[in-house]
Amino acid sequence: MPAWHSSAHFVTNPRPTHGFPLRCSEPRCCSQGVKFKWCDLCAKPVAAKNFTSRHMHGLPVGSRAPPTATAPESAADVRARHRAFFDRFQGVLLKRIPKKTDDSDTKELWIEAVRTAATAFEEGFGVAPQDASNKGVKRGREDSGTPVGSAHTLTPEEVGWCRNLLTILEASGIPAPDTDFHLAQFAIACEGDTARASKLYMNYRKEIVGELGYVFETARTKKEIVNLHDLRFPGAIVSVGERPGCASAFAYNCSKYTPQDLDMDTDWLPLAHNFLLLQDALGCDLDEVRKGSMVLMNNRGTGWENFRVDFEEKWALLDTECYPKKPTHHVMVDNPQAIDSIFKVYDKLTGAKAVDLSRCFSCCRAEELGAEPFGFSRTALPGLFGGVRDEPFGEWMEERMARRERSLKAVTFPK
Repeated sequence: MPAWHSSAHFVTNPRPTHGFPLRCSEPRCCSQGVKFKWCDLCAKPVAAKNFTSRHMHGLPVGSRAPPTATAPESAADVRARHRAFFDRFQGVLLKRIPKKTDDSDTKELWIEAVRTAATAFEEGFGVAPQDASNKGVKRGREDSGTPVGSAHTLTPEEVGWCRNLLTILEASGIPAPDTDFHLAQFAIACEGDTARASKLYMNYRKEIVGELGYVFETARTKKEIVNLHDLRFPGAIVSVGERPGCASAFAYNCSKYTPQDLDMDTDWLPLAHNFLLLQDALGCDLDEVRKGSMVLMNNRGTGWENFRVDFEEKWALLDTECYPKKPTHHVMVDNPQAIDSIFKVYDKLTGAKAVDLSRCFSCCRAEELGAEPFGFSRTALPGLFGGVRDEPFGEWMEERMARRERSLKAVTFPK
């Protein structure tokens, strides 16, 4: 092997499919064509010239091998797997620094983020202690004391909030939302803070309507948007039963979400529409807007393959600066320590926390979801979270979208 080839490596993604061409990082070698391909059944690179005759295994090119029963990973195997993903992520970050900015302070933030994550990874990859002292992610409590109204009727206080917001928009020459329900959604989500509500609405018009071209009535009729998660990440979202008087919730199996396979140029727009449609379903009437929402995130077995910086930055913008809702409460279930390092890097990259983590994040084990402050019954939880519920997510989504359509027509307030 030539000396110039000794430090070369395959250029691929974290989860290559069967027959994926593996290119060499060394240009002189890469110019000679693809010499290796990925065999997903053997889970290793194989010679491209022998792939068809020895490694097809009856699998279509571009597919994945069916899961096989294997022994549980040892602690050393888990550590090695996550270490490999981190090393790759670290290399990408360090390569992006010179192109990202010439500002030395910002450059140091990137370098510090890498070092912070490396330290967290060196602490191990077992399930982290699930208590209030879990690395700054504190146990939160459900919001209580929502206004007394109904699904389609505003309280007198909320009517005042809506009028104030409408006055500010008219004075600024900004067209009001098309429906009273949508206007009320901004007013209630910001709890009467008209300055925040007007800014949120302007961001919504610019980013969600203008840049993304999102319209609920259109998106809800497109099956490729409604069912996008089932198509791209089967098993990632499962519905959760409602609890009277509490925030509505849905559950997410984070190990099924593999954003490393996505293409930002082609995948971001449909994913963003799917995300916004889900937010509309969660806030399907005034009662749901008042209560806010909860996300149960099962993080068992997750690592760097389930995280991607460019997508996370875009989610954060939509979630905290554009969409009208109360801060979502995230319950991190069976949280591995690797997640902590992801949050540390994320905080560094975004520059500051967008929301109060102590209010919006909790950590627990699945068996603790039935206790306070959560109080879920087994019949309201899917099996992944220790329950027995098996309602398909699609049925939950259809029912919520129908409720939102009724709200858009039924909610009015005297101008």
